[in-house]
Amino acid sequence: MKALRGYVPRALDDHRTREALAYRRYVAATMKRLGLSGTPDFDLRVWLREAGRSHLQLDRLHSQLEAALAKPNRRKEARRLERQVWKTRGQLLAIERRLEELARSTLQRRPRSGLELLQGEGRT
Repeated sequence: MKALRGYVPRALDDHRTREALAYRRYVAATMKRLGLSGTPDFDLRVWLREAGRSHLQLDRLHSQLEAALAKPNRRKEARRLERQVWKTRGQLLAIERRLEELARSTLQRRPRSGLELLQGEGRT
Protein backbone atom coordinates (compact mmCIF):
# COMPACT_ATOMS: atom_id res chain seq x y z
CA MET A 1 0.00 0.00 0.00
CA LYS A 2 1.39 3.39 -0.99
CA ALA A 3 1.93 6.08 1.62
CA LEU A 4 -0.08 9.26 1.44
CA ARG A 5 1.37 12.54 0.24
CA GLY A 6 4.26 13.61 2.48
CA TYR A 7 5.05 9.94 3.26
CA VAL A 8 2.23 9.75 5.82
CA PRO A 9 1.48 6.06 6.50
CA ARG A 10 -2.05 4.87 5.67
CA ALA A 11 -4.29 3.76 8.53
CA LEU A 12 -7.88 3.97 7.28
CA ASP A 13 -9.91 2.25 4.58
CA ASP A 14 -10.90 5.56 2.96
CA HIS A 15 -8.54 8.51 3.17
CA ARG A 16 -11.00 10.95 1.57
CA THR A 17 -13.14 11.50 4.67
CA ARG A 18 -13.06 14.37 7.15
CA GLU A 19 -11.65 12.00 9.77
CA ALA A 20 -8.90 10.95 7.36
CA LEU A 21 -8.00 14.59 6.77
CA ALA A 22 -7.60 15.08 10.53
CA TYR A 23 -5.42 11.95 10.64
CA ARG A 24 -3.21 13.17 7.78
CA ARG A 25 -2.80 16.63 9.28
CA TYR A 26 -1.88 15.26 12.71
CA VAL A 27 0.65 12.72 11.38
CA ALA A 28 2.20 15.24 8.96
CA ALA A 29 2.54 17.80 11.76
CA THR A 30 4.10 15.16 14.03
CA MET A 31 6.57 14.17 11.31
CA LYS A 32 7.50 17.82 10.78
CA ARG A 33 7.93 18.42 14.53
CA LEU A 34 10.21 15.38 14.76
CA GLY A 35 12.27 16.48 11.77
CA LEU A 36 11.34 13.45 9.66
CA SER A 37 11.39 13.70 5.90
CA GLY A 38 11.10 11.05 3.24
CA THR A 39 9.87 7.55 3.93
CA PRO A 40 10.19 6.81 7.66
CA ASP A 41 11.67 3.54 8.89
CA PHE A 42 9.26 0.68 9.52
CA ASP A 43 9.26 1.22 13.30
CA LEU A 44 8.49 4.91 12.88
CA ARG A 45 5.69 4.19 10.40
CA VAL A 46 4.03 1.79 12.85
CA TRP A 47 4.24 4.27 15.73
CA LEU A 48 3.12 7.20 13.54
CA ARG A 49 0.09 5.18 12.45
CA GLU A 50 -0.76 4.36 16.09
CA ALA A 51 -0.35 7.99 17.12
CA GLY A 52 -2.73 9.04 14.34
CA ARG A 53 -5.28 6.41 15.34
CA SER A 54 -5.07 7.47 18.99
CA HIS A 55 -5.57 11.07 17.94
CA LEU A 56 -8.71 10.09 16.02
CA GLN A 57 -9.99 8.05 18.97
CA LEU A 58 -9.48 11.04 21.26
CA ASP A 59 -11.49 13.23 18.86
CA ARG A 60 -14.32 10.67 18.78
CA LEU A 61 -14.37 10.42 22.56
CA HIS A 62 -14.54 14.19 22.91
CA SER A 63 -17.53 14.31 20.54
CA GLN A 64 -19.30 11.56 22.51
CA LEU A 65 -18.51 13.32 25.77
CA GLU A 66 -19.97 16.61 24.53
CA ALA A 67 -23.15 14.80 23.48
CA ALA A 68 -23.38 13.06 26.86
CA LEU A 69 -22.83 16.30 28.78
CA ALA A 70 -25.61 17.99 26.81
CA LYS A 71 -28.18 15.62 28.34
CA PRO A 72 -28.55 15.55 32.14
CA ASN A 73 -29.68 11.91 32.25
CA ARG A 74 -26.34 10.72 30.77
CA ARG A 75 -24.05 11.74 33.66
CA LYS A 76 -22.86 8.18 34.28
CA GLU A 77 -21.91 7.80 30.62
CA ALA A 78 -20.17 11.20 30.73
CA ARG A 79 -18.00 10.09 33.68
CA ARG A 80 -17.09 6.88 31.84
CA LEU A 81 -16.17 8.87 28.73
CA GLU A 82 -14.06 11.30 30.79
CA ARG A 83 -12.06 8.38 32.18
CA GLN A 84 -11.62 6.99 28.68
CA VAL A 85 -10.45 10.40 27.41
CA TRP A 86 -7.77 10.52 30.11
CA LYS A 87 -6.61 6.97 29.31
CA THR A 88 -6.43 7.69 25.60
CA ARG A 89 -4.62 10.98 26.17
CA GLY A 90 -2.06 9.15 28.33
CA GLN A 91 -1.58 6.51 25.64
CA LEU A 92 -1.09 9.21 23.01
CA LEU A 93 1.53 10.96 25.15
CA ALA A 94 3.39 7.65 25.64
CA ILE A 95 3.28 6.98 21.89
CA GLU A 96 4.60 10.48 21.16
CA ARG A 97 7.47 9.96 23.63
CA ARG A 98 8.36 6.70 21.87
CA LEU A 99 8.23 8.47 18.50
CA GLU A 100 10.63 11.12 19.77
CA GLU A 101 13.08 8.42 20.92
CA LEU A 102 12.90 6.59 17.60
CA ALA A 103 13.24 9.81 15.61
CA ARG A 104 16.33 10.82 17.61
CA SER A 105 17.99 7.46 17.03
CA THR A 106 17.03 7.49 13.33
CA LEU A 107 18.42 10.97 12.80
CA GLN A 108 21.66 10.00 14.57
CA ARG A 109 22.07 6.92 12.35
CA ARG A 110 21.23 8.51 9.02
CA PRO A 111 24.09 8.99 6.56
CA ARG A 112 25.39 12.52 6.47
CA SER A 113 25.84 14.44 3.24
CA GLY A 114 29.25 15.64 2.10
CA LEU A 115 28.31 19.22 2.99
CA GLU A 116 27.29 18.17 6.52
CA LEU A 117 30.57 16.29 6.94
CA LEU A 118 32.60 19.30 5.83
CA GLN A 119 30.68 21.66 8.10
CA GLY A 120 31.21 19.28 11.00
CA GLU A 121 34.97 19.55 10.49
CA GLY A 122 34.85 23.35 10.66
CA ARG A 123 35.09 23.90 6.89
CA THR A 124 32.46 25.79 4.91
